[in-house]
Amino acid sequence: MYLLLVVLLVPYFVAVSARASLVNLVTTSSPCSPSSFVVSKNASYCEYETITAAVAALPNDGAEKTILVLPGVYQEQISITRNGKVILRGATNFSNDYSQNRVTVEFDDGVDTSADEDETTPVIHIDKSDSTGLALYNIDFVNTFPQTPNYAALAGDFYGVQIAAYGCSFIGFQDTLLANKGIQVFSNCFVSGSVDFIWGFSTAFFNGCKIAANTPGGSISAQSRATSTSPGGYVFNDCYVTYTSTYGDTFGQTYLGRPYSNFSIAVYTNSYLDKNINPLGWSVWETNNPQTNGVMFGEYNNVGPGAWTANTTRASFATNLTASEASAYELEPWVGNTSWIDRYQYNLAPSWVYPDAASVNDTPTKTSLNSRSIRSGSTAASSNSTVQHPRSGTTPLEGATLVSPNGTVANSYSDLTEALASLPNDNSAQTIFVYPGSYIEQFNVDRSGPVTIIGYQEGDVGKTYSANQVVVQYSRGLSVVAPIPSGHHDTETAVLTTTSNGIAFYNVDFINTLNLDGSVPSFVTLAASTNGDQISFYGCSFVGWQDTLLTDSRPGYQYFESCYIEGAIDFIWGKVSPGSNHTAYLLTYRSYAAAYFKGCVIGAKNGGSCITAQSRANLSAVGGYVFDQCLFTAASDATQNLTGQVYLGRPYSEYALVAIKNSYLDSLIDPSGWREWGATDPRLNFTTFVEYNNSGPGDWQNNVAAREAFGYATLATTDPYPFDSFFMQEGTDWIDFTYFDSITVPASVGVNFSSYITSSNTTSGTTGSRLRRWTG
Repeated sequence: MYLLLVVLLVPYFVAVSARASLVNLVTTSSPCSPSSFVVSKNASYCEYETITAAVAALPNDGAEKTILVLPGVYQEQISITRNGKVILRGATNFSNDYSQNRVTVEFDDGVDTSADEDETTPVIHIDKSDSTGLALYNIDFVNTFPQTPNYAALAGDFYGVQIAAYGCSFIGFQDTLLANKGIQVFSNCFVSGSVDFIWGFSTAFFNGCKIAANTPGGSISAQSRATSTSPGGYVFNDCYVTYTSTYGDTFGQTYLGRPYSNFSIAVYTNSYLDKNINPLGWSVWETNNPQTNGVMFGEYNNVGPGAWTANTTRASFATNLTASEASAYELEPWVGNTSWIDRYQYNLAPSWVYPDAASVNDTPTKTSLNSRSIRSGSTAASSNSTVQHPRSGTTPLEGATLVSPNGTVANSYSDLTEALASLPNDNSAQTIFVYPGSYIEQFNVDRSGPVTIIGYQEGDVGKTYSANQVVVQYSRGLSVVAPIPSGHHDTETAVLTTTSNGIAFYNVDFINTLNLDGSVPSFVTLAASTNGDQISFYGCSFVGWQDTLLTDSRPGYQYFESCYIEGAIDFIWGKVSPGSNHTAYLLTYRSYAAAYFKGCVIGAKNGGSCITAQSRANLSAVGGYVFDQCLFTAASDATQNLTGQVYLGRPYSEYALVAIKNSYLDSLIDPSGWREWGATDPRLNFTTFVEYNNSGPGDWQNNVAAREAFGYATLATTDPYPFDSFFMQEGTDWIDFTYFDSITVPASVGVNFSSYITSSNTTSGTTGSRLRRWTG
């Protein structure tokens, strides 16, 4: 057992370092994390051999819990009825859809449908009557019971609201997927069966799913509503409706659905309907009991040989919807509140593309994982920004919330914390204008709607940081000397944290003033922790010592333009969620932020250290850092000769991705350019360290032998990460392109932050004087 060492250099508990805990090995003398539930076929200490065991171990406290499942085939029947949201994440090589899932849960059970015991058979049974929801990621559920006439063999049974499956498979024959009651969303999933293989009473939305009949002659859906006003119905949008290899070669035998009651609803929109679909499209329930009087069997804007065309004779009880009518079956109108949906995962493009409608014998082809298409209807990557550039750095926009030192300006708040707290708790776009001064505070941006924060300065808004007159500073740090007390983490030291999406900053400096000279070793001091999607900074500065800028563990895209980032050790980095161990980290299967740095100055001030420490979950995960037209140089306040002493990066995970292109690498860069994580834990097998078209004494061409000797970096001959390709899945309409095309590589640092070196905090907002730090 380790002795507990707590270093109190600020009046706060010292937080736990996620990076330090990443490399600590779990031993039998270590307590298990109460928030980590890992399932493994080769379970070790603190892991579970079955998903059922992990579910049983979840505390009945109503809190959200996540179970991470390592690769393997698990023979079990799962039931989840716990109060509190449950998340099951399976191992995968491609989180976008089901195609490369590495976790399969199998069970063999079927029952005669006349016994009315269908719900005894599912591989996974969910009954969430507490309305807290459930989410499944990248797990295949297979009922291996063989095809037997009039026998139900369920793969999944879902009862409850706010239930979602992302990139999962549900495989069986009759009655495969029971969307039972409540509200469910299935995105980029695979569902296969023979007879009524998507059935039940719920309101369900299938988005980008592959729906495949494995036997001819049956119907895909069999939905039921008790009355014409009862909730319920199935919508299939942007789906690929096709057949499997077991279907045979007699096509046109599958129906889109049949009515489980007279008020059944099933609608297919924007989908590909393959040649296995019967020309009638829809079937009656039974010849002597058609149940078609009040059904809504709708189709809109589908393609493929099975789609409804002018030459198609559809069943008389089907409806060819107009655009106006079809709008009622889009996601939000259909399921209502969508705040519970993981929109990042929902919007990912699947690996398959529709066959050419003119080539009806085609089967889906996989797209390259590096050139995925954007889902139809999502934002395409382009430089046509919809962002309104702030027109003035000295005059607030009309309606802006104001901040000034001590609230000296009329109708203003004294700091950003107060200003943010005053904003309405809704989805409206809000602007905060900050008057000149030094604000001593830690603050968090966390609201549903977008926020733009503009710092006062007299030049072109967002074009450069060199004339900034707004500084937000704080003095707080964290010792990462092991052992570290639990319950705290690196982000607690950050001057700025973001925990929401759609945030933009212009001309604000963020400085963690503690330990700026590095006098205390192994001590992290964050200037910012950017956690979220579509977060951008223009003409801002980030100054600290160790771990200055954290692009945090929530997946998303971030953009830094004409900014200054200064630090000493791993000062641009991405991390594991607080409390995660290395095994859990490898199973998060979502990226850490993908960040693009354009025209920035990267100022280092410590020899033998690294600039970046990036982390991705796997090779296909979105995430990584791209530095374009940046200057890598020594900070103005560096106190040592850094020539040949600083590395461009080291891998925080073995899938780290860092690309440096069109940039100037000054003499401080070590000839090797890059290095391993540690001597006994190199993490280099799957790293992507790439350089392209750089210049300066530290570039590849001037250090060929050392770069090649390192052996784990690449000199590209073409741009490996073009701007639009990098943002392909996200789009770029949230980025301000006002100065984008005029950016060149910065010539110098231009500022010196040494005057901020301090070891104590002072009262917030005490300085109202204009700050001049330009030294050029």
